[in-house]
Amino acid sequence: SLSLKEYYEMLEIANTIQPLNSSGNVDFINGKIILASSGFSNTNHDFAQFQSDVQSDPNINPYLLLVNAAVNGSPVEDWTDLSSFKWSYVNDTVLPANGVTLEQIQIVWFKHTHVRAQLLPAPNNTWPGHAITINEDYETIARNLKTFYPNLKLIYISTRARAYTTDIGANSASSVSSELYTFEEGFAAKWMILDQINGDPSLSYNGTNSSTAWMSWGPYLWVDGINQRSDGYVWNCDDTISDGVHLTQGVPGKGTYKTSSMLMNFFKTDPTTISWFLKNT
Repeated sequence: SLSLKEYYEMLEIANTIQPLNSSGNVDFINGKIILASSGFSNTNHDFAQFQSDVQSDPNINPYLLLVNAAVNGSPVEDWTDLSSFKWSYVNDTVLPANGVTLEQIQIVWFKHTHVRAQLLPAPNNTWPGHAITINEDYETIARNLKTFYPNLKLIYISTRARAYTTDIGANSASSVSSELYTFEEGFAAKWMILDQINGDPSLSYNGTNSSTAWMSWGPYLWVDGINQRSDGYVWNCDDTISDGVHLTQGVPGKGTYKTSSMLMNFFKTDPTTISWFLKNT
């Protein structure tokens, strides 16, 4: 948990979010507040639905621009390497196509996953080996985001919703973060946030030499299947497509619609987001 000092520091960082122009300078005429996604296909699909919902909501800050920088077929190992093609594709193709520069990105929604086959060599192939491996890679990606986006200030982390498969075939789509691997990603994210709270210098977010941005939970998406959470959410088999991994798209009330609803509720209510996400706050 945060101390009172850390809580106010968190709010202070959020309140520094202002529209930036292409050079990264505050500009209330030509500037934008950029919220970008970072992750793989699930992230891409979820964020696409969220973009659509934001565009139709009259309460959203007009300076806000959502950029879907998550890439299909891009698990964690594609983002831990700064020289990866996926980074160059996002930075040299996706961002310019949206009229955005590296210097304008200030907020990232982070939702990454491992290919399960990559985790099998972990110690004893059991808990907590996989979660530790994912945690280390998550922290590397958080630092890489700051390397490319010098004005990045806020990272909000979510993990997978649910995987209805136990297939571990290396060539199968369902080899991506099956259960219980999906559940374990939550611990990897939790440990990354705790490492930063506890002062890990490799995750510093203050000063000119900061190594990453301030990190916090975004909406927590994982649900134990049809066992209802306290907030009423469940994840049914028909919330995913036939591979048991990717969420259904374009089906109201299902799959990506649920994730978008959680994202909207989070960004409209979290103390660190309402100052820049909503209009006239």
